[in-house]
Amino acid sequence: MNLNQQHRAPRDRQSGQALVLIPLLLVVLLGMCALVLDLGNVYVCYQQLQSSTNAAALAAGAAIPQGTAINTANLYSGKITTDFNFHPNLTISTVTPTLGCAVTSSYPGLELPICQAYGTQPSANVIRVTESATVPTYFAKIFGIRTVPISASAVASATT
Repeated sequence: MNLNQQHRAPRDRQSGQALVLIPLLLVVLLGMCALVLDLGNVYVCYQQLQSSTNAAALAAGAAIPQGTAINTANLYSGKITTDFNFHPNLTISTVTPTLGCAVTSSYPGLELPICQAYGTQPSANVIRVTESATVPTYFAKIFGIRTVPISASAVASATT
């Protein structure tokens, strides 16, 4: 037996480290689960919100000449459960359709119709739809994050 092994103090032993490391690693593991699962859910919900916003803008753009663009944008937004493009895991809080007049298009070869008023609707040839929603979290609730706000916007022009 070596002389150093005989005179080892009891405090030099390495037993009991797992009792300290396991709770710390569990917190880290829950944090990674929150990051992966909750952010994945937020990404899927954002894609659903963007598709709903695109559909609302395209439908409203086609409805500009009929003078019903704002109503059409709200109908296709998915905010109300009986409307088109409803996604059950989204809570759409606001839908903001905004009519406007554009003189030129930033897309080559795309000619915009003349900006004019249709019925009671103000003069317009383009519409911008912005939607906001909240996504509930699952694991991140442990860390105090209950919801994540997201928003999407889309622009469409009137048909010629």
